[in-house]
Amino acid sequence: MNYTLIIDIITIALLITTIVYSLILNKRIVSIQENKSELKELMQGFTTTLSIAEVSVEKLRITGTKTIDQLIDESQKGKQLKEDLEYLIERGDKLANQLEDGVRRARAESTVTKNFEDRKVTEIKKPTFLNELKDLEKTSVKNEGDPDDAISEVKKRLIGKLQALR
Repeated sequence: MNYTLIIDIITIALLITTIVYSLILNKRIVSIQENKSELKELMQGFTTTLSIAEVSVEKLRITGTKTIDQLIDESQKGKQLKEDLEYLIERGDKLANQLEDGVRRARAESTVTKNFEDRKVTEIKKPTFLNELKDLEKTSVKNEGDPDDAISEVKKRLIGKLQALR
């Protein structure tokens, strides 16, 4: 008999523990159900944000791909322009050297020719020019007009003769 009473007391203790645990569990389930609508709203917001992020990542990937393609194209164009410019610079240097050599030769020939012509001009024209100037001076003294007119006439003829020598 004592054994049945002890078993009944243990069963009653276990039942009381089960009832207390079920009440605690019930309170938690009720609080979860009350917060279920809030949790649903949070999940919907998270889903929306996640889909927006996916679209943005896809746009970034597309933009990155386009940018890389453009950079590759521009890099190739830049390399081609660099090669073209190097070629043009090389050709320009060659032409500049050729022109410089030609100018040096022309100057050397010009100096020789000019020295020769200067000797001819000074030998031939210098005495005649001086003679013409003396004749002009004599005619202005003979006219005995206004001395300023005579001087201006001499200046005009002298300027004309100098320009003719050029």
